[in-house]
Amino acid sequence: TAIVFVTVGWTLESLARSLYGVSATSVRQALVPDRLQGRVIGLTTTAGTGAFPLGTLLGGALAEAFGLREAMFFAASVAVLPFIVVAASPIRTLRDSWTANS
Repeated sequence: TAIVFVTVGWTLESLARSLYGVSATSVRQALVPDRLQGRVIGLTTTAGTGAFPLGTLLGGALAEAFGLREAMFFAASVAVLPFIVVAASPIRTLRDSWTANS
């Protein structure tokens, strides 16, 4: 049964990552002026790919120090934080405010 949970979890995560990627890119392209698009996309890509090895090291250290279950619980808890930040931010009201590049 563990393989079923892992497969379902990875599938859902992949779907969510795709939705996030499209949404984040659309918002970024709409709000960032054209002359800054390259810089912003470069910074976003560098920060995202640069954070991956740091997260891997942190996850390994947490698993070693506290156990795998606790490290996974911590990772899941941290993964919820972006949803809280977006829910509390003005980004929810951007439906008709796409004016940066106009």
